[in-house]
Amino acid sequence: MRCTATGAVVYAWIPDGPLALGDLVDVVEIPLLGSMIDVPQMEFLVRPPMPGLHAYDKILKMWCDELDWMCEFQPDGVLSLVLHPTTIPRGARLRVLRDFLRHAKARGARFLRHGEVADTFRATHPLP
Repeated sequence: MRCTATGAVVYAWIPDGPLALGDLVDVVEIPLLGSMIDVPQMEFLVRPPMPGLHAYDKILKMWCDELDWMCEFQPDGVLSLVLHPTTIPRGARLRVLRDFLRHAKARGARFLRHGEVADTFRATHPLP
């Protein structure tokens, strides 16, 4: 199968066999965990499954727990935090962010842009 935008081979489905991957491309996927996005946790959402408006102490604990797990089990892993400019800069929400950043700093976390993460991955995992 080819991508309609680029014409690149994406994958080829063989009905009676395994999935056959296409050409390797220089794309690095940065992992994202839905619970590390501020909007579903902090804003009022009309539709489930994300009820929103969680207690700030619950959000802080969840973010810290995710980081703690990463530090313990995936010390070279990436934990992405997504912050929206209309969600996070409000009173107590900034306190949640401040306390999370303090916790991350205490755990020895490094703060990188996604481009830096991708460059590091490419340098340590070159294409064959």
